[in-house]
Amino acid sequence: MSCELMGSCAFLEHMDRTDPLTVHTVKVTYCNDDKYGCARYGLHQAVGADNVPDFLWPNDEEEALEVIRIKERSKNRDENCV
Repeated sequence: MSCELMGSCAFLEHMDRTDPLTVHTVKVTYCNDDKYGCARYGLHQAVGADNVPDFLWPNDEEEALEVIRIKERSKNRDENCV
């Protein structure tokens, strides 16, 4: 199942201008075949589109997890301040 976010993916838009071969490879590997293996897709699902860094590579699970940790710490801080 192909990724419904492919048309609005900032990573693909940026890379298409600078490295079309990478975009092709990413689309074949993640967008068309394994959107659930894409760190960008998972992060989008977990914390929303506004929290997915444009620079995040689809295979950068570690960075995606760090964004989630930061978001969770911020949420916990906000809840404790109320």
